[in-house]
Amino acid sequence: MFSDWSHWCILVGSHIIRFLAEDSGQRAIRAEVAGLRVEVHRAKQLVTDYNSVLTECEEELGWSKYIGKLVSTFNLVIGVVGVLIWIINWAWGRASSNSHSVSSHLSLGDSEVTVPVRTRGGPLRPSDFERAHAR
Repeated sequence: MFSDWSHWCILVGSHIIRFLAEDSGQRAIRAEVAGLRVEVHRAKQLVTDYNSVLTECEEELGWSKYIGKLVSTFNLVIGVVGVLIWIINWAWGRASSNSHSVSSHLSLGDSEVTVPVRTRGGPLRPSDFERAHAR
């Protein structure tokens, strides 16, 4: 009979010890779970905030690309128009300088000096005066 009671005492005693030991372990686990829940909530909030920032950046990037394309296209068109105007002006200037040969007469006292009026820019050279005087 003693062995029957001892068996029951050991069984009840082990349950009491396990209950007390597990209760302290459960408190620690509950505290860790509560801490993890707080961290998970913070991480979720952080991911939500980053997602909103990322969405705004993607929208702004689209507008930036669009405006960049418009500005570069505008610059390209302005450049092409400028080059065309320069080519037309250069061709028209060459055509007008070849078709006009104008001389101007300048009288200095007794002698008359012929000075060529030229359409090209720059100073006159001494050879220009000699050619004009030889005519």
